[in-house]
Amino acid sequence: MDKIIGIDNNIPIYEKIILSLGTGLSTFYYIVIKKGTLIPMSVDYSEWKFGINNAGFLGSISNFTQILSTAIGNGIIGWLLNYVKYEPNVTQTNSTLTGLKLTISIIPAIIFALGLVIHLWDLDQNKHKKIISDLQIYYEKKNS
Repeated sequence: MDKIIGIDNNIPIYEKIILSLGTGLSTFYYIVIKKGTLIPMSVDYSEWKFGINNAGFLGSISNFTQILSTAIGNGIIGWLLNYVKYEPNVTQTNSTLTGLKLTISIIPAIIFALGLVIHLWDLDQNKHKKIISDLQIYYEKKNS
């Protein structure tokens, strides 16, 4: 398996483990931590900007898009395996091995880089604190 993904067999196992942990933790950070806080922040921003609390809609559309993304992602994997002419249980051609290497390295890196676009959004912790403060003042005036 190491030869397929291009990892040198001479690399000590502890370095491979450290590399894998780093990749896993960075993925965890971006998927769980950032995404987990962006949805509530988006709800607050929407209510602050437009006066509409759409928490239910954003929560349900988030779950729907996760399921849809999983389905599309699995379909793309099947399409890519077909495109590189992968056949199980046989020796793979050089072009198939190259395609597999691209499929598990360069292509995910490009998709990950595209996902970093979310960092261009100007909603940071300081702005979110202001939004929360403004919403609290609004509801205090509304309820008094």
